[in-house]
Amino acid sequence: MAAEDILIGAGSAWIAPVGEAYPAINAVPAGNWVSLGRTDGGTTVKHINTLVHHKVDQALMPVKSTRTDIGVEVQLPLAEITLERYAKVINNTTVTDVPASAGVAGYRYFTITATSVVATHAILVRVPSPYLVDTYMQYELKCCVQSGEPDPTFNAASKAILATTWTALEDPANPGTIGRMLAQDAAPL
Repeated sequence: MAAEDILIGAGSAWIAPVGEAYPAINAVPAGNWVSLGRTDGGTTVKHINTLVHHKVDQALMPVKSTRTDIGVEVQLPLAEITLERYAKVINNTTVTDVPASAGVAGYRYFTITATSVVATHAILVRVPSPYLVDTYMQYELKCCVQSGEPDPTFNAASKAILATTWTALEDPANPGTIGRMLAQDAAPL
């Protein structure tokens, strides 16, 4: 057993428009990639796999299984709740910055809208690599929606957390796929 096989460390996540090129595994995300900030409570990647087990009269146990659902969900409890991040999570809403003027404080806002259109994003999640210390394993999910119901609680006893759940949809450029997962196993030459 190698110590690297025991994965310890927090995950990080970025979102970008669907179709944005993913950064190399050892590069800092740039371009249209927007950091979702630090998390509190861990990053969870859930592989959804629903099977139906089929039986026949002549057997007491299943004789065949078929898959009826497959997918990936990423749960990110966001600890850095800026209005810009909050607006991205809600439905990629635009934040407007109103500058201060004489006797009036400056402020930022976004409008909470009611629409049936759901914003999609590419998502990049990085966690520690099992092969090389201080490197990454990354999930590249090509098209995702924020499917959770974020409900930050503001109180004096603990920090507010914006709990988000990102559900991967089929890659529009490559039907039958969701994305890919890779892990760095060597330093660049």
